[in-house]
Amino acid sequence: MNELLQKYQTPLLTHLRWRFGAAAEQAEDWFQSFVEKKVLEKHLLASARRERGRFRTFLLNALDNFVADELRREHRALRRPPGGFVPGDGRVEGLPAVPATLADPSDVAWARAVLAQAMTRLREYYAAKGRPELWQVFHEGFARPILDEVEPPGMAELAQRFGFPSARHASNRLLTAKQQFKRCMELVVGEYMEGAQAIEAELRDLMAILAGSG
Repeated sequence: MNELLQKYQTPLLTHLRWRFGAAAEQAEDWFQSFVEKKVLEKHLLASARRERGRFRTFLLNALDNFVADELRREHRALRRPPGGFVPGDGRVEGLPAVPATLADPSDVAWARAVLAQAMTRLREYYAAKGRPELWQVFHEGFARPILDEVEPPGMAELAQRFGFPSARHASNRLLTAKQQFKRCMELVVGEYMEGAQAIEAELRDLMAILAGSG
């Protein structure tokens, strides 16, 4: 669980800054405390259940609740006079409402983190097979156009650049690489989701997030 959180640290920090208006240093402190106190000491993963919804939602809710509790403790400490605590209802004064934006930006950050991990796996896969040209045609013909929002080069250009005999060969190799990339995505998502249907649903959601992020 700790290793998983480290992979998705950037999306979680993005969420903290969006949800609580936290500065970067404060968000980092909250994240590290969350890992230590909830993930490691309280074994957070043991309470995660597939039937309760997506893991991302479970994790963000747990993170929000942890930070709200931290703020409540700070608030009570500030209200404590020399003679003892002042009775109160436990609410946190000044706790920000959920920002009125269309979507939590951590969704995009999470989707991009999954994409980056899957691309790393694909690049390593083709490097181990001694076929770097298959990674290159995938990167230039599919991944880079999505990430950089640019037009993909034509198949004839890809064939010439990466040594394929024809545009048709380049197109076929790109299709093969896309299929392998999907398997890499499934492996990455499978680190935090269980079951073929759940993984497929998460992949659809992530791709929809990326498609709408532009």
